[in-house]
Formats: sequence, structure tokens, C-alpha cells
Amino acid sequence: MSFIVNTTVLELYEGFKGWKRIGDKDVSEMMKYLIDRGFYGQGGWKHFQGSCTHATDADTKTILDGLGHVCFFIVQAAAKVTNGRFGGKEQTARLETKYESRTCVGVADVTPCFVDGWSTLLKKAAHATTGGGVSDMKITDSTGCTHWMSEVGVIIRYQRESGEAARQTNIQSISSVASHIFHNDKSRDYVPSILIQDTIAHIAIHSRSSSVISAAFDVNKNPTEFVQVTLFVTHASRQQFGFNPNICRVVDPEGDLQYQYWVPLLCNPKRFVLYQTVTTLFHHAVSPNLYAKDMCVYRVRPAKTWRDGTSIDQDAPAEVLRDFAQFHTIASDADLQDRVRAAMMAVAVTEEEQQIVEEGFLSITVDAAASGGEVNRKMDARPTSNYVRERRICVYGEECQDLYKIEHPALYFYGLSKVSELLLILWRARWLHGDGSPGNFLMELLKLDESAFLTLADDYVVKITDLEMASRYSEKGPWQGFHGTRDYAAIEIAAGKHLFHPDQPNALSTLHFQYNGFHDLESAIWMALKFALDHVAVPARNAPLLVNQALLRGEFFGPFELCKVPRRRVIMGSPDETRDILEVLQNAYGRDSPMCDLVKLARQMGLAHREAQANGIDEDYIEGVPREKLAHKPLPPSNFPLDIYDAVRRCFMRIGEYYGGEESPLRKLNDVNLLEVAHNDARIDVAVRVRGAEMEAEAKTGAKAEPDAQAEHAAQVALVWQKLMEQLGVVAAQAEVEAKEELVAEVGVKNEVASGAVPAVVTPKTAAVAVVVAQPPSLGVPPQEAQEEADAEDIPSSPLALYYLADEADEGDDKENISALELYCPDSEQEEEDAENIPPVAVYHPSQAQKRKACDTPDESPPRKRARPALATIIDDHIGRLEAQVDVLHKERERVRWDDATREALGVLGCL
Repeated sequence: MSFIVNTTVLELYEGFKGWKRIGDKDVSEMMKYLIDRGFYGQGGWKHFQGSCTHATDADTKTILDGLGHVCFFIVQAAAKVTNGRFGGKEQTARLETKYESRTCVGVADVTPCFVDGWSTLLKKAAHATTGGGVSDMKITDSTGCTHWMSEVGVIIRYQRESGEAARQTNIQSISSVASHIFHNDKSRDYVPSILIQDTIAHIAIHSRSSSVISAAFDVNKNPTEFVQVTLFVTHASRQQFGFNPNICRVVDPEGDLQYQYWVPLLCNPKRFVLYQTVTTLFHHAVSPNLYAKDMCVYRVRPAKTWRDGTSIDQDAPAEVLRDFAQFHTIASDADLQDRVRAAMMAVAVTEEEQQIVEEGFLSITVDAAASGGEVNRKMDARPTSNYVRERRICVYGEECQDLYKIEHPALYFYGLSKVSELLLILWRARWLHGDGSPGNFLMELLKLDESAFLTLADDYVVKITDLEMASRYSEKGPWQGFHGTRDYAAIEIAAGKHLFHPDQPNALSTLHFQYNGFHDLESAIWMALKFALDHVAVPARNAPLLVNQALLRGEFFGPFELCKVPRRRVIMGSPDETRDILEVLQNAYGRDSPMCDLVKLARQMGLAHREAQANGIDEDYIEGVPREKLAHKPLPPSNFPLDIYDAVRRCFMRIGEYYGGEESPLRKLNDVNLLEVAHNDARIDVAVRVRGAEMEAEAKTGAKAEPDAQAEHAAQVALVWQKLMEQLGVVAAQAEVEAKEELVAEVGVKNEVASGAVPAVVTPKTAAVAVVVAQPPSLGVPPQEAQEEADAEDIPSSPLALYYLADEADEGDDKENISALELYCPDSEQEEEDAENIPPVAVYHPSQAQKRKACDTPDESPPRKRARPALATIIDDHIGRLEAQVDVLHKERERVRWDDATREALGVLGCL
């Protein structure tokens, strides 16, 4: 697109709003005056290069100083010849040549632009007494002296070289200076300039729309035209210099510099209202790019007197004024809002949706063109370009904050959740926003009471604004070029084509591309991810990963040509890219934070794109129509699955709820001291290593103490065993006595048999009973009993079977034996507490028959049977209890949980 408009010299002067060139008669008399006094002679102006009297080796500063002398003599001649119509009190400005002066010196992040001269207004502009208020920058000359930029009329740029290259360099340089002047002074509609290459001059008028440049003329060969230029530079009015008659600079009661705007009401264009700025809410960054929107937003209140900054009505409610340069083909803000609101209301099916739409737009009280907006278009006889800008002033009834200024995550993501709802209704109405960014969605605070912070729906409403790129889906047409905010544009908008289309040459998504509603929604996801990468949870940790986070942020939201690739990989589900960004989010917010779900959400957005592009074919292409001749066919709206909007909204709501609370738990990544974090990480690492060493030492100590504990435990078991053996010795002695008695009785029987009193009966030898009983009891199972147990069905191997043995024994258990066994059972509250966390296990309940089966023994001789009750009561009971204690101890150590019934039984038996 071209922002340069070429015109004739006479046509350009017509744009200076009432300026009349001096007549030919007066010009002739002036030239005679100048020639007579030697200021103009053979070859040109005496003090300017090209004349025979001018030194050819003069430096550039000397040449410019000579040009200043020429202008001074021209003004002097005009005052003499025109009888006071020029010069003297009629002069409005003084021409100054200041070679290689610079704008914006010392302004952070701004590259100064060179300017070689200007006309300084004789009527001084207003300046703050406190240094506050709106912008008020200066130009710094080569000596270090400064000059107010707001008091500059015409700017001059000089190049010693001639030719087209020098001309283009001059235009670029002078355009950048004009851009800085516009940024500094909103009372300017355009800036005139003079461009000189060697002795060839052009007059130009610069605005935010374009630069109108006159045909060239030679300063020496066409001196009368240079006379006309000089008189304009020194005698034009403020309005002819490009100052807006309805905007002025004033000083408020606090001594701050402000603007006053005299603007017509939207409801009654014949009625004008005077507004005065109070605070600058937003000011576009200083830029050398002249042809830009250059938006400024101010808080304003009504004022009573023009040019009186103290007349502001401090009690009136504050409103918001927006000053910006908009493409002239775009409808006004008020008109666009009315059309979009009506379309959205038509598809809002619930009262909640209707309320969202009603509250989702700003109330506009002023929507008018600035008076100087038509200048450049009037000068171009050819059809105006679609990119010509028109300066507009809008005043809104509500003061809101855009999402750029929201730092609390709960509020930011609540706002984004409402944005997704607005975008859903907008897409159902078949409208597109076209420029999703945090600056184009606003939050209005409804009340200032002490209500809970989490009642966000009662305290805030979200509004959609900046609809200049908005259009109906059916009217959008095929893709023409990028528009939107680069940091948040959908990846397909950056690429200019569908990226998720099927591998099918006749698919609609393969052959045709245009902006759709999913591109608006995707912008909201990039807004969320940008916020996530801009912040980190407190306290920050892992300095290397924080560095990676900053690097990833630069890759995703840096130079436009570079950021397209990583964003595309994430939304398409690239494992490497997904892993990298998920790793930094987990480090910044924790693995449990829903902020990490943004990575998965981006992938869901990609799948939704793929689903939308999967269906539809171009019948014309199938029939053989060449691709370049195909009529444009957008994807049918029915292709787009709307459930992705709900997924986006729910994800944003989860994040907002997770970080609820009055104080934000986050801080900006740029505010994190990475060196301090690295030191903290190092201290934590040292502490972990120290603790690890302590734990290792404790483990070694425990390992060393474990044999001691085992030895103590073995001693307790040995003590119990000793007591058991003592008891067995008593039993064995008793059994031996009984055996002897039986032998005596048997001898008596034999004698009786021998005497013939009783018949002879063969009986087993009972002396062996004492020997068998005297042997130490074994915890193992005798081979015969083991065989019987293997043959028995459903006999549990659990030691609980031994408890049933004890249950069937005589109730008169030896109290001493029980107390002796209690020495073996550890009394540890910690073990009981640990046991509470042990998973439950099943408990086996044997039948009475199984109990008896477990207690059965092989056939015995009568003496053994008579001895068995005493042995079973003592030996079997003690052996069973001992095995049970050992088994319980092992299971407690293995952290096995007994059920309540089993634990109660074990407690009764003294095992717990």
C-alpha cells in the first residue's frame, strides 16, 4: 500500500485552509528589492549553494545557515514591499535552521529522529508548571539547547545529495519527525514540511493517513516559488500549520498540562460539549511509523470555558475519550455497535445471554470526525486508497479497564471466560471481531462497596470494543492479508491459509480460506497463555526453568515471523513443544495448577479446527474448473463444533477460581530476581543434601540398633522358652511318677495273672511315655500330623487354628504362663498407630468339625491318652500362643490390618 500522494504545488497550497499566495506583482517587487541589495544574483541566492558567490566546499551546517539568511531577507523584503501585510506584527513564526537536531532525546526505548530546521511559533504554547499531565517533549539541537515540540510550525530536512534516493531518504526521515510531533501534541491534525535535496525542494503535508508531496522546484532557478514558501512558513495561522481549532492545550488547577476537546454530541450533532482531560489512560507508544492508528485514551470531565484549564467541573462524573486515526472505509463506532448488538440480540436465547449482550457494549455520547481528517483526501484527484485514515473522537459513558491492566489472575480469567461467552454469541450471529487482544476487551467495575472479591459477576461486567475490523462472516470474503494484533492472532491468520484441512485436493478447506469465528476464539487462548508466561507463582523457584519461561515467551510472543512456528506446533500437539511449555508452567505454578491445562486447551482448539475443516468439497473443482477460476466458498457455519467454546470457558473459570482471593499469589516474571532465585535454589539444594545425609545417618543408626533389638527380643523369647521348659519338666516328672505307678499297677496285674486271679492282656510299654514327654516340644509339625493336615480339606494354615485348640482346652489356664507370654508381646503405641493405616485382610472362620480335625492325633496307648490332657493344656496352649504372637508380630511389621473381629479375638487371647 502507498502512503505517498503526489500533487502539484498549487494543489498542495489549497490544502492549507485559507492560505492565499502573494500576488505576482508583489513577488516581482520583492525580487527587485532582493536583487538590488545583492541577496539574489547570478546563479541563485547569494548565501545558498549553487550561486557563483557561494563556496563550493562549504559544510552542511554553513549551507543551512545560509538558507536561514535567505529566508530572513525574504521576510524583510515582504515587509517593505507589501506595506505591512507581511512581516512585523503579521509574522506568526520565525524560521530556524538547526543542523542535525534530534527529537525525543533521552526518551526511554525511543530512537531519536534528525531534523535540520523548523519554524518556531511566536505565540507560545501552554506548558505544565509541575511537569505533569499529557506529553510535552522537546527537540534538542547540536549544541544541546532544547526547543518545545508543541511550538513547531513547519519542519525542514536537508540532504546535500540530489536524486531519487536522496528524496526517498528525506521523506522517510521527515515522516518519522512528524510522527513524533503527533505523538507529543494531540492538537495537531497535520504537519507541513520542506524537503531539500541539494537545491531541489518539495513542500509536503503529513498526517496519520499519508504524506502529500508537491512537485519539485529548484530554489535557485525558481526563486519566486521559494519566496512563496518562505512567506507561508513565517506567516501561516495555527490552523494552516495543522493545529486543530477544536482541540487546545491548557493547564489545570494542579498545574498539569491537559487538553480540551470541543465536540458535538451523538444524539444532537448541532450541540457541542467541552471536555477536559484529567488522566491519560492509554497512549500509543512513541514510534517513527507515521501512518498508524496512534490511539490515545483519556479520562475526561466537562469544562465550562474554552482555553481555561481551571474551569473543569470536578463534581461531574468522569467519562472516557478516545482519540484515534481510523481507516475511512470503516463505519463509525456507534454504527458498528448498533449493528453488532442487534445481530447478537437476535440469537441470544436466554435472559442471561441477553444480559451479556446488553452489558457487553459501551454507551457512546460522542462519535465524530476531527476537523482536519479530510485534508489529504481532498488533495488527491485519484480515487482514495482504502488505507486512508480519518481521525475520530469518541466519548464513552463508562470508564473501564482493558485486560492489559488486569494483574489479578482471578479477575483476568473471569474476564476471559466472559469474553468466550461473548465470542460464542457473536459467532452464532455470524459476526467476526477480527482483532482479539487484551486491549479490545474491557472490564467495568459496577460497585465500590465491601462485597467479597469472589462475587465477580456482581462486581464486574465485560465489554467488547474496537470493532473496526468486525464484519459479517458472509461478507468477509477471501483472505486478502493479515489484520489484527500480532501477539494474539490465530496461527492460520498468520499463515494466510487453513492448516488443519484433510489431505484431500477437492476439500473446501484446501481450496478456500477466510477468517472465521474459531480464529477469534483462538486469540483468547493466546491471551491466556501470554498471561501465564508473563507471571509466576510466589515464591519463584528453579532459576533455569524461569529462564526457559522467559525464552519461550519470547518465542511465542516475539517477532511475528518467528513466533508463528512454536505456536503452530503447540496447537497441533507437537510433543517437544508441548513438553517444553508444560514444564515451565508446572515449575511456575505447580503441577496441580489448572494454569497447566492451557497447553491441553490449545490442543483442543487445534482439534476443533480440524473437525471444522474435515467436511465439505468443492463441486466446481471436481467438475474441472481450474483453481484460479473457482468462486470463493467459505466453510459452512454448521461445520464448526460449538462445544469448544464451553471447553474454553470452563478452563478459564477453573483457573480464575483456583486463584481466588483479594491478594494475587502471582508476580510478573520480569520482576523476579533470577539471581536471588538461583541463590535460594542453591540453599535449598544444600539443605536437601544435608537432610539426606542426616537421614542416611539415621538409617545407619537404625540398622545398627536393629540387631540389638533383635537380640533383646531373642532374650525375651528365650526367657519364655525357659519357663516353658521348666513347666514341661514338671509335667514330665509327673508323667514319670504316673508311669511308675502304672508299672507298679501292671506288676500287680501280672502277679494276679500269674496267680490266676485275672486273664493275661497284652499292653504297650508305657515307660516310653516319660521319654517322649521329656523331649523338648518342637514348633514344627510331626511328619504324621503334617500328612494328616495335607489330607484334610479346607484346613487353614493360619495360626488361628491354634487358638481354637486353646478354646477347647480346660478353662483353668495357668495365670503364670499367660503373664510369661505377655513378656514377649511388645507394648508399642506406635505400632498400633501404624496398624491403623494398614489395608484390611480377609479372616477365615473354621467350622467346629475343622477345629476338631485340626486337634486330632493318631491312636495312642492308654497311658499316653491319660497323659495327653495335661500335655495339651500346657504344651499345645503355649506353643499355639507363641506361634500366634510371632505371626501377629510379623504381620504388624508388614503393616497388615486385622479386621475388627480378628483384632478383638487376638486381644482376648493376649496377642495384641
